[in-house]
Amino acid sequence: MNKLIKSEYGLLLICSLVMYFYEFKFSLIWLIILILIPDISAVGYLFNNKLGAYTYNLMHSLVLPTMFLIITIFLHYHVNTFLIIWFIHIFMDRSLGYGLKYNDNFQHTHIDSMKKD
Repeated sequence: MNKLIKSEYGLLLICSLVMYFYEFKFSLIWLIILILIPDISAVGYLFNNKLGAYTYNLMHSLVLPTMFLIITIFLHYHVNTFLIIWFIHIFMDRSLGYGLKYNDNFQHTHIDSMKKD
């Protein structure tokens, strides 16, 4: 099951990259500069695991970028470069097996239950 989940996110990563470069014609430079920005959210772990998990999950859940994408589409705004990079980052993390965090420690993720294969 874990391989299937990683493969699905890998395909979403490829789709996002295709959209980023070919549909929106965004810059490789901005992708390189901004790709790790969501990981700043792990700074919450400097205080405690609960805050760390909350801040990390806030930036690594698909809820916020999807809400911003829907708002962008309904308001007829141009899609923001960082918004697509945000999706790319999440899909990259998930395809590598990094999931949303539980409160007990950084390594305990929602993908842990699938690591049996």
